[in-house]
Amino acid sequence: MLNSTMFSRALALLLFVCSSVFSTAQETTFTEIEFAGVFGGATYDGSHYTTPSGSESWAGFANLDVSLYPLSFVDGGEITFTGATEGADVEVYFRFEYNPYPDTEPSFNLTSLTVSGTDGAPYSVEIPAQGSNTYSSFLLYVTTLDAPVSLTDVTLTATYSSTDVYGCTDPSALNYDPTATIDDGSCIYTTDDLNITIDVCGSAAETVRITGPFWGWDPNGGPEASDNGDGTWTVSLPAPTTDMEFLVVVDGVQENLIEDMTDGGSCAPVTDYWSYANRVWHTNDTPDVDVNYDRCVPCSYPDISITSEICEPLVASEVKLVGPPNWDWTSGKLGVDNGDGTWTFTYSPAPSDSIEYQIFVDEIGENLVQEMYDGATCAPATDLYSYANRLWVITDSETVSNTYNTCLNCEGEGVTDIDIKFEVYPNPASDKISLSNFPSDCSYIIYNTAGSRLISGASTESVDISSLMKGMYFIELIGKSQFNVVSFIKH
Repeated sequence: MLNSTMFSRALALLLFVCSSVFSTAQETTFTEIEFAGVFGGATYDGSHYTTPSGSESWAGFANLDVSLYPLSFVDGGEITFTGATEGADVEVYFRFEYNPYPDTEPSFNLTSLTVSGTDGAPYSVEIPAQGSNTYSSFLLYVTTLDAPVSLTDVTLTATYSSTDVYGCTDPSALNYDPTATIDDGSCIYTTDDLNITIDVCGSAAETVRITGPFWGWDPNGGPEASDNGDGTWTVSLPAPTTDMEFLVVVDGVQENLIEDMTDGGSCAPVTDYWSYANRVWHTNDTPDVDVNYDRCVPCSYPDISITSEICEPLVASEVKLVGPPNWDWTSGKLGVDNGDGTWTFTYSPAPSDSIEYQIFVDEIGENLVQEMYDGATCAPATDLYSYANRLWVITDSETVSNTYNTCLNCEGEGVTDIDIKFEVYPNPASDKISLSNFPSDCSYIIYNTAGSRLISGASTESVDISSLMKGMYFIELIGKSQFNVVSFIKH
């Protein structure tokens, strides 16, 4: 018979053996990773990553290989690579985000590394355990300016315990796995048919269908839709057991949503923003889906046009609007030369959300920081010292006029969309502001320098700003198709 001491030792040994058996580390490894997606003014020539002077503070590089995602680091992991510079030491770090901007959280940064020497040398950085969080955005940042660095043979390893079981952990799902410890996003909630209803936005269509990888992206290979007689068509098919990418085809023409996504849309999230943009239905989505052919927004959304006047140079080769998510020239929206020194950018249809942008002429972006610091209002998305970006919001006019690199026009005069002039007083203010010359048929919105809406209301003589933090704000007057903006300071 075992005494208590011998029993304790035997139990400890058994627990140690069990732990050794059931906690064996497992690994998933991805190799030959490349960060080919540049943003914020960063550059990549296929060999070297560089963050030039003048780039945005958030300039960096994104991995565009979606086959890696989602990534999971239940018990941590490691990144290894071969690094080399052109002489100067270069600081780099990696970052993981839940999804690409703006749906980034949860996110985390890894420890910064210093890459030295012109001969390739091995480097590694550990990834701390992240529990059940998953990530679909893998980023590289080069924080030493004007210093090219090469990263080759990049390998990513995710570590997890053999006791971790991936599957559906939601008891309400049809494929709930009671043994699963990590949810892998595979939960299925319906065995009904998947019904995709397509609005062709007034077009007289003869055939409507969907296509996707299930049908080899053959524009004539996917299931055909039934005409509902009201301008909409419905495709019905057995609900897939895995996520399904798809696009709509009308009379043999497949929709192209790349520009919609570049302009800030969200309907085709499987995209690299330049060569493809695919819709996706997830197994945990509703089985009834409504889409609009060839656009991310409802058919009722109008077109908007932004016309930019170029004072200098008198002859420009290309003019673009550049903005999120990449903030680089190559992914900017190209303007049409009107032949009179102005260029027009048309969004057809209007985006479903705000547009933050700068005007670029032959790859040179405008700088409106000083004008905003001096009290101008044309670039409200600003911190008044490092960036100043123009902003169009969905309540703004459908026709916008501006001038490259200035809040004035080419004659040096102020530009405004309407003749209504109203003032804010006192300015600065602490608790309330009063509005003079405020039309009775207008409303107002107050937003911060990042463009976030904070307070809105109808015509009034005073506005309570006591809830705002100290700083600079903008109050926008909104009429039927008119607006004006005035800045004020909360102290």
